[in-house]
Amino acid sequence: MSAPVDELRSRADAASAELAIVRARLAGRPEEPAVAAHLEPGEPVYWLGRPVPWRIAVRALPGALLGVAIVVGFGGLALTVALPSLFFWFFIVELFFASWLVARPVWRAWQARHTRYAVTGRRALVVTRGIVVESRSFRAWDLSDVTVKRSRSGFGDLVFRPMLGGLLRLPTWTEVGFLAVADVAGADQALRRVLATPTD
Repeated sequence: MSAPVDELRSRADAASAELAIVRARLAGRPEEPAVAAHLEPGEPVYWLGRPVPWRIAVRALPGALLGVAIVVGFGGLALTVALPSLFFWFFIVELFFASWLVARPVWRAWQARHTRYAVTGRRALVVTRGIVVESRSFRAWDLSDVTVKRSRSGFGDLVFRPMLGGLLRLPTWTEVGFLAVADVAGADQALRRVLATPTD
């Protein structure tokens, strides 16, 4: 029964996105202030969306479970090591790292709540308004090999390219693009329209 519900939610989100675009065109600006602040003069918006926070959090759960195992394992070992020992401080560092993994789903969900996606007539745009405001633009040359991952309910990812990642990045987060969106098909269609339009 969850599949029909997810499908209805996906259709509702898609209709909401289309309505936002219509309103944007009538008003001459996008409905989302977070996106509007990063647009170039005269830049049209074809699609607006956002990640689904709980789906983003679920993707970080494997790392959180690993963090719990590290906390339990290293916590027990740290209690058996003498305080001045160098190994004790190594355990403390590992515990801090594990604690970050445990808190990561909450952090990623919070980031998702403050992230907006947009497809304009010139590029794909990812805006995150958190502790700092981060805006990432992807032009036609950045979108030569886009991958669409879609479930039967319509949710999915529009992956622009893989990312190398860093120390605290998990394998599920080595991708750049529109992640965990309800209307991935709408985003894909808007992006194809932009890529098919010749640029000056």
